[in-house]
Amino acid sequence: KYLSLSISEGCEPYNKVWVAEIPADFATNPTRLEFNKIIDNWEGAYDLLGNDDGLFYFATTHEAPNKRIISFDINTKERKELIKESKSVLNNQALVGNKFILVYLEDVKDVLYTSDLSSPADFTKVDMPIGTVIQLSCKRLDPFVSLKVSSFVLPGRSYLLDLSTNKLTAYNDDKVEGLIPEDYSTEQVFVTADDGTKIPMFIVRRKDLDLTKPNPTLLSGYGGFNISNTPSFSPSRLVFMNKLHGIFCLANIRGGGEYGEKWHDGGRKTTKMNCFTDFITCAKYLNGQTYCSSKTLAIQGGSNGGLLTAACANLAPDQFGAVITQVGVLDMYKFHTFTIGHAWRSDYGDPDVEADFRVLQTYSPLHNIQSGKVYPPILVVTGDHDDRVAPLHSLKYIAELQSANPELGGPFLARIEVAAGHGAGKPTTKVVEESADIYSYLAKNLGATWHD
Repeated sequence: KYLSLSISEGCEPYNKVWVAEIPADFATNPTRLEFNKIIDNWEGAYDLLGNDDGLFYFATTHEAPNKRIISFDINTKERKELIKESKSVLNNQALVGNKFILVYLEDVKDVLYTSDLSSPADFTKVDMPIGTVIQLSCKRLDPFVSLKVSSFVLPGRSYLLDLSTNKLTAYNDDKVEGLIPEDYSTEQVFVTADDGTKIPMFIVRRKDLDLTKPNPTLLSGYGGFNISNTPSFSPSRLVFMNKLHGIFCLANIRGGGEYGEKWHDGGRKTTKMNCFTDFITCAKYLNGQTYCSSKTLAIQGGSNGGLLTAACANLAPDQFGAVITQVGVLDMYKFHTFTIGHAWRSDYGDPDVEADFRVLQTYSPLHNIQSGKVYPPILVVTGDHDDRVAPLHSLKYIAELQSANPELGGPFLARIEVAAGHGAGKPTTKVVEESADIYSYLAKNLGATWHD
């Protein structure tokens, strides 16, 4: 009966909502639709869950950075709060029949609840394994609800959710030959940042790993654009843990969405430096424990995460045994002048504004490389057809590293994939080859050996 449009601009987490009523005879007598601009300001994010005639249901960040559920009468514009904002982020949501399905991100782990439309504030928790809901499939008028859960060592487990009993029934496991999830340990620690903020970090390893000596360790992070970096499965990381006896760590630094817009705001624009100091603090924690040492700890990140690892290599080169920077944003003076870079001003600020430029000067990886400084081995990875983060970022950065320190530190290498872009849609053969090169570089520089 209605057509709904969601209108967004740039990378800001806001959208407008326009709604048009579709005439009953529209299929045989199409006419110009008149849209009711029910949300016509950049005041928050609005995710439409469904409607009962003119009463629409939204999950929104308006006046609720962690999201809440509201009803909205498109005729009277009356709003009513149905589910108030929680201290945890509402990560995913749906309306099936008269039941809300709610996935909250609680300390970077998804937790599943249901509630009735008639009493939406009364939650029922649904037992599920620790991990991330990577797929939620359902429709308003169909009681069939399917979801898939994944984690660091769980490729994917699919469940049916019975809304009458609030119980999950597993019906399919994605299988990887030779993988026994019970052979691995996943722990979460909270590292204290310089300003007292608690930074969550996952540490994943084989249970039988010898922790009496430093082990090859890979620390990953992102910290940007309100994106939550949750537990996910990676075959290449599994090879690193299983065959190179490595430890994988994921730092959920500020700038991401793990704790809502406040967490995002704590690591963007004028506070962007928090991303780097959070990450370095996590690295120092690992080096100070029995997991690894500065010679066996590598860091890896892509895109905004590539900025992260390159900036940290400048700020604390003595903490890392190797650095992997993939398709990174590395020229912070000119990023907004290439491809879609202008949209990233939401997180980085505007280099054409003096106050923002002064902040960018403090961490732009390309412009903070110093001669005579001992940098760890750095591998820069890019694609020659990357139309999101132009390869010129990587090419200028690696050239400056090699020019500034032709003999000291390193080696500084670039891996440039031909006929490839930012990463999405890359053929499996290219993904495998790239991963093999990255882990070979890590093994060589961290002193890791292959175990059959």
